[in-house]
Amino acid sequence: MANNRTKSSNKYNAKSSSKQSGSKFMLLPLIIVIAIIPLIVRMKEYKTKLSDFLWFSSQDTTTDFFLYYKSRAFTILVILIALYLFWKVIEYKYLYPSRQSNYSRQSTNIFKDNNQYKFTYALLPLAAYAILALLSTVISKYASFGYSGIYEQFESIFVLLGYCLIVYYGFLFINTEEDVRFIMKWLMISVIILCLLGLTQATGHDFFASSLGKKLMIPSSQWFMAAGLEFKFEANRVYLSFYNPNYVGLYTALISPILMVLLLFTKNIKLQIVYVFGILGLLLCMIASSSRNGFVALCISLIFILILFRKLFMQHWKISLGVVGLIIVGFISISAYNGNAFITRLQAMFTETKTPDYSLSSIVANDDNIEITYNKNTFYIEAIPSNESVTTYNLIDSDGAPIQTLLDQATGIYSIVDSRFSTITIQQVSFEACGGFNVIIDGANWYFTNQTGDGKYYYFNAYGKFDKIVKADSALFTNYEKMGSDRGYIWSRTIPLLKNHILLGSGADTFVIEFPQNDYLGRFHNGYVEAILTKPHNIYLQMAVQTGVLSLIAFLIFYGMYFVSCIKLYISNKFDTYMSQIGVALFVGTIGYMVSGLFNDSTVTVSPIYWALMGVGLAVNYRVKLSKRSQKATS
Repeated sequence: MANNRTKSSNKYNAKSSSKQSGSKFMLLPLIIVIAIIPLIVRMKEYKTKLSDFLWFSSQDTTTDFFLYYKSRAFTILVILIALYLFWKVIEYKYLYPSRQSNYSRQSTNIFKDNNQYKFTYALLPLAAYAILALLSTVISKYASFGYSGIYEQFESIFVLLGYCLIVYYGFLFINTEEDVRFIMKWLMISVIILCLLGLTQATGHDFFASSLGKKLMIPSSQWFMAAGLEFKFEANRVYLSFYNPNYVGLYTALISPILMVLLLFTKNIKLQIVYVFGILGLLLCMIASSSRNGFVALCISLIFILILFRKLFMQHWKISLGVVGLIIVGFISISAYNGNAFITRLQAMFTETKTPDYSLSSIVANDDNIEITYNKNTFYIEAIPSNESVTTYNLIDSDGAPIQTLLDQATGIYSIVDSRFSTITIQQVSFEACGGFNVIIDGANWYFTNQTGDGKYYYFNAYGKFDKIVKADSALFTNYEKMGSDRGYIWSRTIPLLKNHILLGSGADTFVIEFPQNDYLGRFHNGYVEAILTKPHNIYLQMAVQTGVLSLIAFLIFYGMYFVSCIKLYISNKFDTYMSQIGVALFVGTIGYMVSGLFNDSTVTVSPIYWALMGVGLAVNYRVKLSKRSQKATS
């Protein structure tokens, strides 16, 4: 009997060892998401399929380097994960149940832990978010964009569902301290690579601008293009492999707090050096990217670090002051190296908010006239073409009184004989398809026509198309459009859209279509004459529009449950285990991401990292809770 028990025990240990040795392979998807996909940069020419929209260029072919292949790689990965999880369900439920021993069945069932289903209630609102996102896309008028991803975004419904799946996958497969250390090792490798890349960009020797960098980005069949390839970033501005310098701040806000917490606890000198290099490297990248939102988010994370580790800081206050001083000196030194441009931009955050009192406050293309409000006085223009290709103009004010105009025969320009509008002139012009007129206001040209065939008035935009010019609804940030580098304008025009997307949104990757792109005057005043507004620069508004306000609530509940769980676990924790240390590190890192999300969008360059780390965080919290229960049971 003893021999039988020994054999049985050896068999159990062998299987346990086999399962343990295979666990690192099962962590590979998380490593790919956290450490490899962010580094992908590859040229892709594609059709935007937006040329039919009046507010978009007729040129339908464009080039991407930073988004398309990241999106495709992530999508392929999560599809493989979904197929694997589906296979494990089928395998456990239907293929082998009768032939397996109890232990064998338990080891086959990846969904169980100690013979109990591994579960946390935070997964319920996450599932609700996924369902609402899917429904929003399926019923969308522009579902095709939701399935494929859109211009300058490529965050398709498959990417959004992949975010939710990668959380669940991380929660399932992170089971031991060794698992977490393995994940964090690869995260650090990625951080170091990105810091080195950022260093080349900050010093004016951008790797992507080098011959080797270009050849790595461009397919060999198109290497002839390499010599003429240039990215439109300012000199010495860091953008890493993230497409937009703002996303450097988002990444720094997520990762830097994690490294700071780990630095507090590690006694390994080599790791201390690596963490310090990572922290200072990310700070350099953030400052050289001019991403102010990352700095604000990092400050909020630091406040939480001070609260959570208040006892530790008080016990070692001399060391704490030294570390704080080192961070401050590092920040000032790096900023000075960058010409203090970052500090100047920080100061502007608190001064450049109020919208100027523009002389031209409204210009609308009505069906039967052009309506202009200038210095708070409104007048209307009617263009009357004649058979001799000469247009006359009838102008009336808001009281219906006629306004006299005077034609300069030499220039063909009509001036207005009215002191209220004397700085405005009108000039007859000709387009390829028809005639029109140019209203010149404070030196700016506004082209219109009523000769397209239906007699209605249209604005001739920067893309060479005739479109209606409207004054979009505005809310909350009205008169504060300059807030956050003109984000106030985008937010003020996005918030009114929410009333139409309470239950379901417009679909994944459809913000650019929902946004009132024909608010041409608003775009003019805020520097978006030719720039297409593809994103709201706010994760929460982005969710609310595209997948619905209800989905946003589901996401906030999901994170809120994680937040509350972390507070309960770590507010009075002794942090005497690695799992508790990494758990609180991930917590403050996600806080940085959530705060930075107030000024940034969800992006396939950084967001997959956040969602994967959320999965790790949920798994770590699950283990910390089990450990606490075990300690209580034995005490």
